[in-house]
Order: sequence, then C-alpha cells, then structure tokens
Amino acid sequence: MATVEVKCRFCHQTKTSPSRRLVSMLFQKNNLFSHLNTEQKNILQQIAFQVSLEAWLSRLHAQLSGEQRQRAALARCLVRHQPILLLDEPFSALDPALRNEMLELLDQICTEQQMTLLMVSHNLDDAAKIAPRSLLIVDGKIHYDGATEKLVRGEAAEAVVLGIYR
Repeated sequence: MATVEVKCRFCHQTKTSPSRRLVSMLFQKNNLFSHLNTEQKNILQQIAFQVSLEAWLSRLHAQLSGEQRQRAALARCLVRHQPILLLDEPFSALDPALRNEMLELLDQICTEQQMTLLMVSHNLDDAAKIAPRSLLIVDGKIHYDGATEKLVRGEAAEAVVLGIYR
C-alpha cells in the first residue's frame, strides 16, 4: 500500500465534504460534478473553451463520448483551483494528437495556478512531456524516485524494468 503525505495546514479533512477539500481528483472512471457555484461555472466556461468542450457543457453525462467525459471531468477538476491535482490515467481514451494537446494544456494550467500535479500513468511519454520527477512503482513499492529524463534515456538502472536499456 502506498501513502501520499501532503504537508499543509488544512490536510486533516476527513470530515470535510469532497467539494470543499483541497485536492481535485480525476479517476479513469470519471464523474461530472453538478455542485459548482456561479463563479466556478464562469471559470468552467473558460476552461471548457481551452479543452474544446464549450458546445457540450449542457449535455448529460450519458450523452457524452468517453473522450468528452474525460475532458469535461478534467475541466471540472481544474475549475476548483485546488493546490493539488491527482489524475489517474486521465488521457487513456484520447487519441494521440488530443492527448498531447491536453498534456500541454494541463502543464500550462498547473504552472499558471501553481498546482502540484500527481499523475498515475502507464505511458512514459506522458511523464516525459510534463514531469521533471517520476516515481516508478513495482509490486506496490517505490522502485525509482528521480528525474524522469534519466528513466527515459535509460541512465537510471531502474529503467530496465520498463524495457529501456542504455
């Protein structure tokens, strides 16, 4: 079992409703949230434009494709402006071109909003594009913690686990 420890003054929020917590999270099976306030809905309009979803905001969850659901859920996570964004395979349903576009947008927004991004991915290319640091988990344990670039180039001995040899 892995543990993520976040040091901040508001971290012990187990009794806080999910909509008021400081972490936004996007799972592979994404959810669309209807509890946004007016200010958040205005910001959502801006983010929806960035992720090319403005035409679909009024549709029901069941009326969206898997790709549209992922983009809508990502937009709704970003609209909350929380300091931590946890993503679990957020772009698995996207085609390569849109995947790259969303990675660039995510990197830009996280930089602008000074958000910490924790992203679970089985795609090393995703990590190489936006993550200066990566954790490689093998059998539930941290096998590597260091520069993503070293893993990608095979400079870290642990890269062998990924089939990358120097």
